[in-house]
Amino acid sequence: MTAGMPRRARSLFEGFGYSGADINPTLKRRLMALMLLHRFSDPIRHIRIEGWQEEAGDLFELQDLLWPV
Repeated sequence: MTAGMPRRARSLFEGFGYSGADINPTLKRRLMALMLLHRFSDPIRHIRIEGWQEEAGDLFELQDLLWPV
């Protein structure tokens, strides 16, 4: 939804009532787990960040690409 753009990610979190203090590595890790466990999850097709497969060497780097806040 945010295409890895910090401003979009921040707006998305704020829209759901999260403050800047709420956005931390634990929240990002939970969101990553939910994304991967969702029955319709297909990261290869759904992640809209150009070159993300080359940029993210592991799941921690991917979560920082997806939620760069």
